Amino acid sequence: MFFQNDELQYEVEVEEPDPHFAKLLQQAIGGAEGEMRVAMQYMFQAWALPEEHSDFRHMLMETAAEESARKPRRTPPSPRR
Repeated sequence: MFFQNDELQYEVEVEEPDPHFAKLLQQAIGGAEGEMRVAMQYMFQAWALPEEHSDFRHMLMETAAEESARKPRRTPPSPRR
């Protein structure tokens, strides 16, 4: 079951735009490096769990695999003729 609340947790007033900070924030939230960082965090958490929590370990590793699959791959350049 999912629940969505449209209200903001904090009201934010921007006095003047900061494009550099916006780019960093966008990268951290949804960029390739942000997703890879999250995937690695899930993996490290899974590896740290003891064997008696194998169900949670499996869930974390599955989530890590899903996150790492989202990383965009660069296609190699086509050969010149």
